Amino acid sequence: MRVVAGMWPRMNLAAPELRELLGRLTRELAERSADDPAAWEEWIQVPASNVEAAFEIFRKVSTGEV
Repeated sequence: MRVVAGMWPRMNLAAPELRELLGRLTRELAERSADDPAAWEEWIQVPASNVEAAFEIFRKVSTGEV
Protein backbone atom coordinates (compact mmCIF):
# COMPACT_ATOMS: atom_id res chain seq x y z
CA MET A 1 0.00 0.00 0.00
CA ARG A 2 2.88 2.36 0.70
CA VAL A 3 4.27 1.70 -2.76
CA VAL A 4 0.93 2.61 -4.34
CA ALA A 5 0.67 5.70 -2.13
CA GLY A 6 4.17 6.78 -3.15
CA MET A 7 3.36 6.38 -6.83
CA TRP A 8 -0.04 8.07 -6.53
CA PRO A 9 1.02 11.68 -7.35
CA ARG A 10 2.66 10.53 -10.60
CA MET A 11 -0.11 8.25 -11.82
CA ASN A 12 -2.83 8.85 -14.36
CA LEU A 13 -5.82 7.99 -12.20
CA ALA A 14 -7.94 7.25 -15.27
CA ALA A 15 -5.47 4.68 -16.62
CA PRO A 16 -7.10 1.27 -17.07
CA GLU A 17 -3.85 -0.36 -15.96
CA LEU A 18 -4.03 1.39 -12.60
CA ARG A 19 -7.63 0.30 -12.07
CA GLU A 20 -6.66 -3.26 -12.97
CA LEU A 21 -3.69 -3.21 -10.57
CA LEU A 22 -5.71 -1.80 -7.69
CA GLY A 23 -8.58 -4.18 -8.42
CA ARG A 24 -6.27 -7.19 -8.26
CA LEU A 25 -4.65 -5.86 -5.09
CA THR A 26 -8.06 -5.30 -3.49
CA ARG A 27 -9.29 -8.80 -4.38
CA GLU A 28 -6.08 -10.44 -3.16
CA LEU A 29 -6.15 -8.55 0.13
CA ALA A 30 -9.81 -9.39 0.69
CA GLU A 31 -9.19 -13.08 0.02
CA ARG A 32 -6.30 -13.16 2.46
CA SER A 33 -8.17 -11.29 5.18
CA ALA A 34 -10.07 -14.46 6.07
CA ASP A 35 -6.88 -16.55 6.10
CA ASP A 36 -5.14 -14.45 8.75
CA PRO A 37 -7.50 -12.03 10.51
CA ALA A 38 -4.84 -10.98 13.04
CA ALA A 39 -2.43 -9.91 10.30
CA TRP A 40 -5.23 -8.08 8.49
CA GLU A 41 -6.11 -6.19 11.68
CA GLU A 42 -2.46 -5.32 12.33
CA TRP A 43 -1.65 -4.10 8.81
CA ILE A 44 -4.90 -2.87 7.29
CA GLN A 45 -6.97 -1.99 10.39
CA VAL A 46 -10.32 -1.63 8.60
CA PRO A 47 -12.83 -4.28 7.52
CA ALA A 48 -12.23 -5.86 4.10
CA SER A 49 -15.60 -4.53 3.00
CA ASN A 50 -14.29 -0.97 3.53
CA VAL A 51 -11.30 -1.65 1.27
CA GLU A 52 -13.57 -3.12 -1.40
CA ALA A 53 -15.95 -0.14 -1.13
CA ALA A 54 -13.06 2.31 -1.42
CA PHE A 55 -11.88 0.61 -4.60
CA GLU A 56 -15.40 0.67 -6.05
CA ILE A 57 -15.62 4.41 -5.39
CA PHE A 58 -12.22 4.92 -7.02
CA ARG A 59 -13.31 2.84 -10.02
CA LYS A 60 -16.49 4.85 -10.49
CA VAL A 61 -14.73 8.20 -10.17
CA SER A 62 -11.83 7.25 -12.44
CA THR A 63 -14.16 5.96 -15.17
CA GLY A 64 -16.43 8.99 -14.97
CA GLU A 65 -19.47 7.09 -13.68
CA VAL A 66 -19.89 9.72 -10.97
